[in-house]
Amino acid sequence: MRKVRCFTLAALAAILASCQPDPINITPSGSGREYRLTSFDNYKFTYDANGRVASVGDRQFTYSGKTLTISYKDAVEYTISLNNVGFATRIERSGHTWRIEYDKSWFISKAFLDGVQCMTQKSSSGNIDYWSRYNLDSDFWEMNEVSYLPKNNRVGIHTIWAESLSLERWLFEARLLGNAPANIAEYSRWKFGENLHDKNTSVYDYEYDADGCVVSEFKYYGEWNEFDVEGLRKLETHTFTWEKIAIPLEVLQD
Repeated sequence: MRKVRCFTLAALAAILASCQPDPINITPSGSGREYRLTSFDNYKFTYDANGRVASVGDRQFTYSGKTLTISYKDAVEYTISLNNVGFATRIERSGHTWRIEYDKSWFISKAFLDGVQCMTQKSSSGNIDYWSRYNLDSDFWEMNEVSYLPKNNRVGIHTIWAESLSLERWLFEARLLGNAPANIAEYSRWKFGENLHDKNTSVYDYEYDADGCVVSEFKYYGEWNEFDVEGLRKLETHTFTWEKIAIPLEVLQD
């Protein structure tokens, strides 16, 4: 008698891990996600047989052990060193080098660009509390503090990402730069000093598909009254499409 069983990618990763050393970027940090990204804005995402990102738009991904090469129009654009869970620890591009460190929960903790620290980040309870950038004029690390909705970020979008890294967001959505927050971001606000906050706030809104996956993300900015986004200026709109991860394995039984 033939029975067909479907396993999530997380289950497949566990099977592969038992017979292969150091799997790279199958399910980073054991996320066990149900869906994977098929498009972000104008970028289409494809995957290889191991569940790793194979291409983003016109960019092609080539894996060799723990080294990832991303090529664009037949020229190498990024050379990336990966750790055992598939996150970038070193990125080389156009004569510049990033070095990235992670905390025990696989969130970025700090990063260096050409040997100079360019950001810090703090996380707790599965969320990013803030990311920071250095203000040379005030000799202070400005913090972008984040508040979250009591809603699970089930697809792992990176609404909150360390922009001071000067790396494109699609690299975050390709799951190369640490975990995404566990919850959906509601708003973020800059802290410029000990008790000095920006009077304006970045407020986020979302649209979801029937499965609860985010398909549109909106970023507004201005003075917020915490009840609605009326009067705020829309800064950004991002779109997403998803596919459910389920790999059928046929198991023959007598």
